[in-house]
Amino acid sequence: MINNNFLIIIIILFGLALVFYLVYYFLPKQSNVNKYGIPILSGIKTFSEEFQQIIPINTLIGNRNKFYIPYLGYGISFSWQMYIPANASNSQWQSSFNKSKPIIKIEDSPVISYNPKKNTLTTSVKYKDNPFLAKLTELNYHGVKGQTWVKYAVVVTQSSILLYENGNLVKAKLMFSPPILYDIGSKIYLGQKNNNCLCKIKDLYVYPFPLSYSEVLSL
Repeated sequence: MINNNFLIIIIILFGLALVFYLVYYFLPKQSNVNKYGIPILSGIKTFSEEFQQIIPINTLIGNRNKFYIPYLGYGISFSWQMYIPANASNSQWQSSFNKSKPIIKIEDSPVISYNPKKNTLTTSVKYKDNPFLAKLTELNYHGVKGQTWVKYAVVVTQSSILLYENGNLVKAKLMFSPPILYDIGSKIYLGQKNNNCLCKIKDLYVYPFPLSYSEVLSL
């Protein structure tokens, strides 16, 4: 006969396993988007000619010594909402109307910018063509919607740059090798003094991993 104490132990272990299963599979989980998303601008900010902000990444992250989340894949993502006003002439800019206006960049890769004359949103990412030479991949999206709030997301993976507009994938660009991305000791640059797009930006987030399509939809 099986010892009664042994049966009790088996029942307790089974009960604990069942409780763990119920907790793990049925309780709401914190998504990676909410867990690792880093808010850069939570309110509305006008990128006037005088605006520029430089933020050390290590001031935004206090609970780890690396910017990237390895098990979620090597890459980086950005999401924000943008309002482009009806600025139709070069006279409204202190710099050239045909010059790209940086919105956000981490050192020199990636860089997201807007060109008023071409009405183009550009994402530039460096990659190593060989151990000694870095090259640039650019994703250019023409026909940016003006005079309305538009939600954008840029996802940089190991092999591509993806641009989403209001949750729809509108442009993609392949890269020949993994991108050059900077780590926790780097700085995030918002705007550029005397070279801004005069637009409004809100809800700007950085994610230290490449967002999936379903995660982009959840933003």
